[in-house]
Formats: sequence, structure tokens, C-alpha cells
Amino acid sequence: MAYLDSVSIAILLGSVLVMAGILSSLLALRFGAPLLLVFLFVGILAGDSGPGGIRFDDVQSTYLVGSVALALILFDGGLKTRFQSIRAVLAPSAALATFGVLVTALITAPVAKYALGIGWAEALLVGAVVGSTDAAAVFLLVH
Repeated sequence: MAYLDSVSIAILLGSVLVMAGILSSLLALRFGAPLLLVFLFVGILAGDSGPGGIRFDDVQSTYLVGSVALALILFDGGLKTRFQSIRAVLAPSAALATFGVLVTALITAPVAKYALGIGWAEALLVGAVVGSTDAAAVFLLVH
């Protein structure tokens, strides 16, 4: 029975975060703030350093929340963009989505190696993970 209560609380917290994201996106569109910045601020408020107090020391829960958030960002950035908007900025967006990802990965890898104390293979993996979200962010900003 205690497991059911923890699952219910997790579903409640997840739905509250989704509602906060939806409401913050409406607020961001009204004031013209970048949506990624608003989501970052909501995440900081929900985390253990904010009033939300959600601790992300559980690897499985953090992986689940991060994967769902990434899927929502990719969905919003890629599928809600009209083709007429893409046509006008196709060449710069393609350059940012390819070369920008490569440059971001190559800049992030040495920082990750020396800041986290990991090997080059893991550092390049961290750089690739960070750089791969650039294309979604570009299309989200185009939208």
C-alpha cells in the first residue's frame, strides 16, 4: 500500500510540473521571454535548491524526468514549427544544427573532462549529448 502512495505522489508531482510548464509557456509567450529559459527557471524552482524541494539523487527518476522533458522539447521544437517559417531560415538553421552541434560537442568535451575528471570517451559522450539538443533549441526559437 505504501508503494501505491508513493506512485500517486509521483504522478501528482509530475502533473503539477507539467501544468507549471504549460502555464509558464503561456506567460513566456505573452511577455516574449525565451521558452527554454522559462522551463529552466521552473526546473530550478522545483529542484532541491528551490522551494519545490524535489531531490534528484535517484538516477532512475532523474533519467525518467529528463527523458520526458527532452521529448517534450523535441516535440514542441520540431512538430509545431510551420514549414513557411523553416523555409526562410533553412540554410542558417541547418548550419547551426550540424556544425553548431559539432562545435558544441568539441567545446563541451574538454570542459567535461577536466571539470568532472572523466576520460576522453566519456567527455566526448557528454559533449555529444549536450550538443545534440542544439537542433531542437534552434527550431524552438524559430517557432
